Amino acid sequence: MDHKLLACLAQLAQSKSRLLTDEARLWQILSHALTEECRKGFKKPTFQPAPLPKDAEAIPPEGFMRLDGVLKLIPMSAASWWRGVQLGMYPKPIKISTGITVWRNVDVLELIRKFSEKSIF
Repeated sequence: MDHKLLACLAQLAQSKSRLLTDEARLWQILSHALTEECRKGFKKPTFQPAPLPKDAEAIPPEGFMRLDGVLKLIPMSAASWWRGVQLGMYPKPIKISTGITVWRNVDVLELIRKFSEKSIF
């Protein structure tokens, strides 16, 4: 449980004059803690796009990059990248030979621009 929520629960429990003598009273305090009065100090997380990586500015639009190059520019795990490729969210790979898979630089740079402009989710 979040520390702020625990602190709010403790403050709420201290403000009540009656002791917590039964489980029903505890549930009443917990449910009250989740109301607007207790949540007003919490802020909803917002998406803030990162600036275009400096490494990306040096990449020519023509050419290819392997997975390790992609993951240096786009901070995510390889599993997340492959899941996004399978779902069609990220560019399709090009199989150059057995064991060598690449992506076109222009496709990766375009994806980085989309990430920088707004959340794709």
